[in-house]
Amino acid sequence: MTRGQNFVAVASLLAMLWGCDLTVQAGAEDGGSHARGPDSGSMDGGATDAGGDAADAGCTPRTCDQVSCGQLDDGCGDTLACGCDSGESCGGAGVPGQCGVPLCQNGMKDPGEGDVDCGGTCAACAAGRHCSKQADCAAGTTCDQTYCLPGVWSTKAPLPTPRLSPAAVVGPDGRIWVIGGFTHGDGASSVVEVYNPQTDSWTTAPPMNRARYGHSAVIGRDGRLYVFGGQYDASSSPFVDGVSKTAEVYDFTAQQWTNLPELPDGRMGASSAVLANESIMVSGGISVNPITTLATPVIFSPSQSTWTAAPTPMVTGRNSHASAQLPDGRIFVAGGFPSGGGRTASAEMFDASMGGWSTLPQMPFANADASAAPGPSGRVYVFGGNAGSGDLGYTLVYDVLGRQWKSAASMPTARRGTAAVRTADGRIWVIGGAEAPNFSEYSSDKVEVLTP
Repeated sequence: MTRGQNFVAVASLLAMLWGCDLTVQAGAEDGGSHARGPDSGSMDGGATDAGGDAADAGCTPRTCDQVSCGQLDDGCGDTLACGCDSGESCGGAGVPGQCGVPLCQNGMKDPGEGDVDCGGTCAACAAGRHCSKQADCAAGTTCDQTYCLPGVWSTKAPLPTPRLSPAAVVGPDGRIWVIGGFTHGDGASSVVEVYNPQTDSWTTAPPMNRARYGHSAVIGRDGRLYVFGGQYDASSSPFVDGVSKTAEVYDFTAQQWTNLPELPDGRMGASSAVLANESIMVSGGISVNPITTLATPVIFSPSQSTWTAAPTPMVTGRNSHASAQLPDGRIFVAGGFPSGGGRTASAEMFDASMGGWSTLPQMPFANADASAAPGPSGRVYVFGGNAGSGDLGYTLVYDVLGRQWKSAASMPTARRGTAAVRTADGRIWVIGGAEAPNFSEYSSDKVEVLTP
């Protein structure tokens, strides 16, 4: 081996050890060959290598892993574009530069979320999901005691004369008529006040002939306003019927009240509804002398001005119950004080086409002095009441088709003895009542409106 060949062999060995590319220049066999080392110097002071990429030719670039993502340095002077697996995104779990499932899609309740993958910075939570604030809930729902519940409440102009146990109807012109009731300090009232939903304002109408509370009212098929029963006279012993047997009717055109024939039995805490033949059925209630909770409804004929007993009794006689008439004419009742004492959770429905009353699934708890109104899609809404330990703000919803009870947004003000009506726009108005617990005589002026 010549001297030049030996030098080339040595240079090649150094290149392997240093990981660099050394270029050997052919020259005179006795020293004309020069190799470039890692220090970029010349072994013998001769000419240097001119290759600019020579120092990087042996670098192994970094590859994408399963964690890091984005534009990364490959370690060899270039950049590397790394993506993420399906279902993940770069920074999706909240850590920049790392792959992860987005916080609002990871199947976990992360800080700031109302429930798993909803609320906070995620999409709003649907009805039935948890929430920590109103902003967590979808439009049309309310954050109610950590749950998003359907319905939104608003408050309107207060009732001019605060009243417990009034009656209310929607008149022919769409205004809401609030009739009678119990006023704190004054007792039974004959006051009639009319609310205009378009202007959020009240006016006064002619008072009833008799002051009353615990009565029922309904608009007949002849367009007149009928009022039945009310409180009995507890000032004497034994009790006497008082106004509980009386009835009267208001003619909107004449603006005048007229007395009607007395009911066969006095009724306080009854309900009334219009039948298909234009008659009016008054159901339930308590009568005195003797004290009896009534199960057999009575029917009034406006055309004949007569009373008859209904052919079939209620499943459970009751008074101070919630009642609503569905658009198809069926009559819903729930709760109240039954003949056996206490409160009841039972519910029933009157369907003339089925021959009378039938039992429905019970309410979640026994309740009395609640009010009710029909809602959309075959639902009935039941508001407030008293379960024995104070006035309630709950809104219960009975699904007629599904035969089950659900919850909706609670009233802003817990009350019992309210009146509830539904206007043509679908909103439900809950008016008056009492706000104090344990049946004190405080009367409420609250008017709260539910948009289901």
